Amino acid sequence: MNKTPQKQRMVAIAAAGAIALGLAGCSAPADAGADGPTVVVTSSIFGDIATELVGDQATVKVLIPAGSDPHDYQPSTKDISQLHSADLVFAVGLGFEEALAPQLEAASSDGVNVVDLGESVKPLKSVDLYGDAVEESDHDHGSDEHADDADDHDAHDHEGHDHEHGDDHEHGDEHEGHDHGDHDHGPIDPHFWHDPQRVSLAVDEMVHELGELDGIDAAKVAENGAEYQEQLEKLDADLEAQFAEIPDDHRKLITQHRVLGYLAHRYGLETVGEMIPSTSTLAQASASQINDIVRTIEATGVPAVFTDVTQSDALAETIQSELGGKVEIVSLFTESLAAKGEEPATYIDLMRLNGERIAQALR
Repeated sequence: MNKTPQKQRMVAIAAAGAIALGLAGCSAPADAGADGPTVVVTSSIFGDIATELVGDQATVKVLIPAGSDPHDYQPSTKDISQLHSADLVFAVGLGFEEALAPQLEAASSDGVNVVDLGESVKPLKSVDLYGDAVEESDHDHGSDEHADDADDHDAHDHEGHDHEHGDDHEHGDEHEGHDHGDHDHGPIDPHFWHDPQRVSLAVDEMVHELGELDGIDAAKVAENGAEYQEQLEKLDADLEAQFAEIPDDHRKLITQHRVLGYLAHRYGLETVGEMIPSTSTLAQASASQINDIVRTIEATGVPAVFTDVTQSDALAETIQSELGGKVEIVSLFTESLAAKGEEPATYIDLMRLNGERIAQALR
């Protein structure tokens, strides 16, 4: 008897299902996750580094979108879910993730391995970078336990990787008149990635933690880590040579907020003022503080003020107007990589671009 078209379709579907079941019986078990473990990273900068280290052995998810202000970021329900389901979480720590702090703490309490990378780099106190004390406030997330670390940050003993840090530049310790806003991060500055040598210490920590994950080839991660350390060493040497060309009387930085202290400390520059005298962009600048910046520029002859691409240039433009256009506004990528599809797309590229813009503006 001839089959009707409908019966022919049913037979075809049944046959296809049998073939699929047969193939499934020969394949890998369903729990063998092709993407391996999931690593969640709060910052796009360290998301890039984590990807360089782990390669395709894990899925790396970045919470705070590239091209956005991390201080302004508010986690979504999906973000919170990803934190709690992650196999490993890398955070900058030191109070950098202001809005994420409760969620990171909750995930840690839930048994997730949340690693604050700032804890591994011997961070510096704000007073060491900007020359004045930091007032405690409701938004201070830093820890005083780092105070001793800040005094001996040149002695870094890390298993399998020794670094000699050139942190003998003592600059920016004589500035006065920096009033702190209510959004300051406390005694520790979290923006350590502007010093490649401290990033090198964070990489050591990341290599160790990634190597502990189930399903990860620790030897391969270590190999990738060694290669990345070489890139960091070259970056550091290139930046040092680049900044060395800046004349002594031009080695002064005025920034949008307190974000380049580690860079200044590492390369012998001097931070002489910030439009927002806080390590957070959520603080506000007063009229008197803006007037102080104008007077500082007039007194020091600083040729440029440095802003962040994720922030409005309104304050800088006000200062520029007050000075009759005699100061240049230079945009930097200070806290995030560029938005997807734009440059800089990697940490190395970000530092090189910032270095070029700073050196050119100050020369």
